[in-house]
Amino acid sequence: MDANQLELALLNVALNARDAMPNGGTLTISASQYSPYKDDTDASLPAGDYVRITIADNGIGMDEMTLAKATEPFFHHQGTR
Repeated sequence: MDANQLELALLNVALNARDAMPNGGTLTISASQYSPYKDDTDASLPAGDYVRITIADNGIGMDEMTLAKATEPFFHHQGTR
């Protein structure tokens, strides 16, 4: 894992969440240990210990045009803020 890429990805997600909550809201970022050989939920990963990062917000969501671009690396929607 590249620490700088992770930092940029988290920053981008936080900025997009902010833009999706123009009237305020909650952004939750959490991390937990994940062991696919113990949890047996993802056999495509090699056995080992991983960190699972979960991100959620209670924003208004994305319109269709934004959703179509959301999977582009480091896409940032220019909101109205």
